[in-house]
Amino acid sequence: MNKHLAIRKSTKRRKPEFLQQDFHILKCISRHWRKPRGIDSKMRLHLKGYAKEVSPGYGSPRDVRGMHFSGFWPIQVATVEEIARLDVKTQGAVLLKVGMKRRKELIAKAKELGVKIINVKDSDAAMTAIDGEMQQRKQSRKDKLKRRDRAQKEEKKAKKEDKLAEKVTDEEKALAEKKEKDKVLTRKEP
Repeated sequence: MNKHLAIRKSTKRRKPEFLQQDFHILKCISRHWRKPRGIDSKMRLHLKGYAKEVSPGYGSPRDVRGMHFSGFWPIQVATVEEIARLDVKTQGAVLLKVGMKRRKELIAKAKELGVKIINVKDSDAAMTAIDGEMQQRKQSRKDKLKRRDRAQKEEKKAKKEDKLAEKVTDEEKALAEKKEKDKVLTRKEP
């Protein structure tokens, strides 16, 4: 198996970047590969000095086609049961996009069973990073709730003060009206 991986590595090193014909001349042509089909296409005719065409000779050996360069077959995993089913010697886990809690569980289970996780470089560092982020989220959630409670309390306090101010102003208005009536009533006419 390792011999085939070495062959694949050497062939991939020699493999050119396959680009569509005339992509550098016309802006509307993208860089991805399209087979040249033109009548006078020099690339289709494999003339010297023109870009290479895709051909089976550039492919990987059939035994290792699709294998990760670490030598493990990548198997997508989203649950603990799927990790438990993996063959430790030949298969490696690729963690799918899951939440942080489940990701932490999956990494712990893989570490326990000795399964290689392909898309996580250092499992210990990943676990500590997840723990730190979870703590940070909890703290920010608590702070947010505190701010919301504080804002609600301030709102209630402001409403009470407004009501008191309205009562005071009503009383003041009543007193002012009474004074005016008293002035009118007590005024002497000549």
